[in-house]
Amino acid sequence: DTGACNYVLNGEELDKEEYIEEHASFSDQFLKVLDQDAGRFRDNRLGFDIDASHILYVFTANDKSKISQPMLDRCDIIELTAPSKSEIDNIVRGAVIPKIMNNAFKSGEITFSDEAIEFIVSSLWSVEGTSIRQYETLVSRCVSAANYSSICSEQSIVIQVSDVEKHLRRM
Repeated sequence: DTGACNYVLNGEELDKEEYIEEHASFSDQFLKVLDQDAGRFRDNRLGFDIDASHILYVFTANDKSKISQPMLDRCDIIELTAPSKSEIDNIVRGAVIPKIMNNAFKSGEITFSDEAIEFIVSSLWSVEGTSIRQYETLVSRCVSAANYSSICSEQSIVIQVSDVEKHLRRM
């Protein structure tokens, strides 16, 4: 009610939403909020009116053809290009592996060989392309197994291509 806020509402993967029985999709329901006077609506769960006119809405999607035209008409569309294989390699080395290693119990005693990282990027690139979640899943499985081995053997572990291949087959 003060009119001062910097809220951002993030709706991810709008193209993957599903209709459940007789209920409309999120974007169809959300159109009601966007279309109301100054973005004001009553939140029945919280029990008071909300002024949504100061909120910035950010939606993501991989395929805009799966989003209703009325929703697209209310959006400014910014198209981003998919990262290249080289950029994915940088993301895996600079963000994915450090993030997962940060959560590993014996992270200081586990490393990846350069060949293993190259194999991860090449293998998933040819199948999954740019889905970072797939890279995170594979790296996480490798680190989890290496963590266990390091604890049992009380030795440092270098994750090799053969280790990655085992986990890749299971995915």
